[in-house]
Amino acid sequence: MGFELYNLHAEMNGTGFPLSYLFVENNGQCKGGIRTGILQRFLTIFRNRGLNPTFFLTDKDFAQINAARFTWPHSKIQLCKWHIKRAVFIRLSSNKITTRSSGYNPLSEFGVRFPFRGIEQASQFCPKELREIVWSIMEKHLHQHPLIPNVEGQFLTKNEIYEAAVEEMYTFCKENALISLWMYLWTEWYDVSKWLLWARSPCEDKLSVLKTTMFIEGHWRTIKRDFLYKFFRPRMDLVVYILMEKVVAHQERKLQQIYSGVERPEWIKSFKSEWKKLSGQPINHTYITNLDQWICGCPYYLTSRFNICKHLIHQKGRVLPEFFNQIKRNWQPPFLAETVASNDTNIYITPNIEQLADVNNNITSNVDDAEDDNISVSFDELINTTRKALDLLEEQNLKGNIRWCKGVKRYFDPLSRLVTDVEQYRRKRTMPLTWRGHNDSTRYLQ
Repeated sequence: MGFELYNLHAEMNGTGFPLSYLFVENNGQCKGGIRTGILQRFLTIFRNRGLNPTFFLTDKDFAQINAARFTWPHSKIQLCKWHIKRAVFIRLSSNKITTRSSGYNPLSEFGVRFPFRGIEQASQFCPKELREIVWSIMEKHLHQHPLIPNVEGQFLTKNEIYEAAVEEMYTFCKENALISLWMYLWTEWYDVSKWLLWARSPCEDKLSVLKTTMFIEGHWRTIKRDFLYKFFRPRMDLVVYILMEKVVAHQERKLQQIYSGVERPEWIKSFKSEWKKLSGQPINHTYITNLDQWICGCPYYLTSRFNICKHLIHQKGRVLPEFFNQIKRNWQPPFLAETVASNDTNIYITPNIEQLADVNNNITSNVDDAEDDNISVSFDELINTTRKALDLLEEQNLKGNIRWCKGVKRYFDPLSRLVTDVEQYRRKRTMPLTWRGHNDSTRYLQ
């Protein structure tokens, strides 16, 4: 019997951390309404604990969307940009005629609002040379927002953005005789009920820091590569054990290292590289640029992953290396600031599309009482010896006995190596794939 594994993730300064996991049985009888109810009960647990996210990022799975709407009616549902692009290109690449994209009736409500008088449908649903243009227009519409000026320097309202977007795409389809394409785009993306899901402009006063669920895909990849690389369709109890004992501990350690400044968020490296590339580009055109609000009206800024462009970077001037360690991404102006990380929380959810767990068999693992006693005795012995050694060190340190310190230093070198090995191991971003990546200090470390 297969199970789907869902993951609820929280975002902290551009980095995601898991909050909880959910197994849902996939036996062919778990239809949309049943799955929506299960997900809603799952999310309600967190709402009752005081979790109220501003954004809820997901793919175009209406079970997830409806569950989030019922649980957090005031949260902004934001579809993943990668999944939007993938869905659009799959449909644009197909000439299959569906009931929704055929049978244009000029006398219908749709036909009256969007007339195609004297125009016949092109031979293809969307010619290959026009597909990238269609996506570039959609991508611009996705990113437009009342807090960001357009190329003319105007700050449009959410309604003005919507009306202009519909008019631009309709005009493009009309000029290229793509009647079926416009019917598809309107039905699936530009109707107001669908527009609210994928465009950023409906949330007038905030912008989501993240645009895709790729960091969750990366989380699944880490679990499979670092913790389950020996297993294909592992048993559910094994997956639960790995998640609770290995993955969660790894993520807690990562969170502590980032919060304490020992480790930087992974996106900082890409941010620094893009900053350096843009700083060397010349300024050819001028746009409205506000350094205090960290906004610019240029097309590059609109679709930038990090809300940066060469105009802002040139106006900012030369920065010190410490600048990149103090960057905070905000969902309100200024969208980029030098400050310490806060505890703002966004929620993202996505299912693992593979049937990760198989529960045909059971596995149990018990440690008998005798082994527990031996473990306790071993630890007590090591702790007592270490404390006695520490007392000796402090005693001789107070007496200033340097000769004694130099004479016994070699006895402490193995302990120093142990501590160094463990610290280096915990700073690693990926776990070793084989035992060759371990030593006695880290092989069984938890």
